Amino acid sequence: MDKPIVISEQLQAQLAQATAQIEELKKKNEKEKVDMASKAMGLSLSVSDLQALKDKIKEADDAAEAGQYSKARLQLKAGVSTIAQADQYAYDLLAILPK
Repeated sequence: MDKPIVISEQLQAQLAQATAQIEELKKKNEKEKVDMASKAMGLSLSVSDLQALKDKIKEADDAAEAGQYSKARLQLKAGVSTIAQADQYAYDLLAILPK
């Protein structure tokens, strides 16, 4: 027959203390997992928000560039029109001068 295992009260107290520490560490670990998941979710949202903001900035830049292009075209047309008017003015002036 096997002898029954006898555990001293001191050893039982140490085991109980170790078990309590393990349970405390498990709870702490679980809390940290939840905190990390929350932070990861926040970072994910931040990355999504930043990407959306980057896209909006690019759209605004593109619109501004298109606006500047249109402005440049208008200025060019105005310049060409002014030159054409000046040219016409010179011809008109030459036409009325005595020959």
